[in-house]
Amino acid sequence: MFRYPSVSASFLLLCYLLAMERTVIPRNTWAKALILLAAFWLLTLLANAYSHYVDPYAKYQLYLLTFFFPLLSFGLAFWDGRQNGFHWIWFLIPIVCFTSIVFVLLNESALMFNLFMLIPAVVGSALGGWLKKRQKG
Repeated sequence: MFRYPSVSASFLLLCYLLAMERTVIPRNTWAKALILLAAFWLLTLLANAYSHYVDPYAKYQLYLLTFFFPLLSFGLAFWDGRQNGFHWIWFLIPIVCFTSIVFVLLNESALMFNLFMLIPAVVGSALGGWLKKRQKG
């Protein structure tokens, strides 16, 4: 785990923030994080199986990594931002969810795609929070 300092730092920051007494994360945010984790795992498994058994020259992982996963991260973060406002946890949810599949199903070179998951999620949460705030006042 300490071989990759950014992943270790994200994990330690998540543990620290969750241990703080004043940190309250809504339950539906955790549900969206689990949806994101399940989608990352399931879609990567399906793409690997299809590439391995049906069409070995197809690179569906690239489509997932560059298009679908960032859109999914943005959509779930935007949905959460509209319901709960902007939350700092969206800086960590995509990194933790995506890193879990990188070391099991993909290889280490896919770690650079963490930014492709993180930036849309933070923008989606901020945009959803801004729309929620604008709708109130």
